[in-house]
Amino acid sequence: MADAAVTVVVADDEAHAVDYLRTVLHLEGFVVVGEASDASGAIDAVSHLHPDVVILDLHMPGGGMDAARMIASMSPGTRVLIHSATADEAEALALLQEGIHGYVLKGTAPDRLAEAVRAAARGDRYLVPEVGRVAVDALAERLRAEHHEELLDERRRNRITGLLRERPFATVFQPIVELATRRPMALDALSRASDGPTRGVEQWLDEAASVGMRESLEIALAAAALQHLDRLPAGLRMGVRVSPATAAAGRLHEVLVGRAPRVIIELTDPSSVDDLGALRRALAPWRDEGALVAVDDRGAGYVGLRHVLELEPDIIRIDAAIVRNVQADERRQAMARVLAGYAEDVGAISVAEGIEHEVEATTLAELGVRGGQGFHLGRPRPLDEQEALLAGPEVVALVARAR
Repeated sequence: MADAAVTVVVADDEAHAVDYLRTVLHLEGFVVVGEASDASGAIDAVSHLHPDVVILDLHMPGGGMDAARMIASMSPGTRVLIHSATADEAEALALLQEGIHGYVLKGTAPDRLAEAVRAAARGDRYLVPEVGRVAVDALAERLRAEHHEELLDERRRNRITGLLRERPFATVFQPIVELATRRPMALDALSRASDGPTRGVEQWLDEAASVGMRESLEIALAAAALQHLDRLPAGLRMGVRVSPATAAAGRLHEVLVGRAPRVIIELTDPSSVDDLGALRRALAPWRDEGALVAVDDRGAGYVGLRHVLELEPDIIRIDAAIVRNVQADERRQAMARVLAGYAEDVGAISVAEGIEHEVEATTLAELGVRGGQGFHLGRPRPLDEQEALLAGPEVVALVARAR
């Protein structure tokens, strides 16, 4: 295309910039067929004049970016050349992806500006070196970051794979007792790291989740706990913790086959569940086999009425935030009484967490709370140190309720 045939619309809200562009373009043999000082004016000029090239000020009123997109969609024969005061990395990359044909800086030398207009008119891309370096540097940085993240993911996968192979974790057990009689109702299995205090099981689980391996690690932790099940007195259940995602994925069969009647499935963080109906359906076969279901909010507050109504847990936990100093707080007493009453009405079992003082235990029992758990009633310890339980005392047998 000859230079004389190239028509141009100039759009910039700074008069001196327009004067410079008009002068350079005229001297280089281009034809300026229109001018505009804002985005809407540029769009109107292009729609009426259909120039070969439009030079857009990126930061003019109304937004050069939006004008570029509109012009590209309504007048594909017009090439867009961006005119900007700075070589902005984000702008340059975003506009390249939008399909612009050039990016030049204000004050660009006449020969370089003419070269950019000619390239745009031919349908070629043109970036002034300053912007080209920005784009190249940004791409290199992005690739470095992606490579770094890939290396980190590989290390995380290797670390979790090592955990699954070597199993450097132990299980401790905390009793859940009937508050009225102090007879044991269940043992809650809690996993502990054995590779030092700076790396706990929750950190393992978070890292495993980042590389799609949380389910495998949760199943391994549950298996480590359930290998002790046969050592418990007859009728005493063991609670094992899994996330709703692991339960819904159908992998519970790896640890529950033949054990369901003696297990409580403790669902951690049920508030993260989007489809409670799907989770309930996934749990149904194990509940039919005799497993009980509890929800564990891990101190994040009570899980909410919706979760209780839809999941119908067999064990409704009363959070430690309600239990703490309950004997001296009428509001906490009222909440505990309501939750305990609801559990009794629907055939579930209320269990209060975080009981640290006798007065809390007796108050909760008077309010109708069935079970309790906390340091006052028994600290988490290895099974070998639970002599009283292993001696086979009378236990409270928890049975699945009819549905």
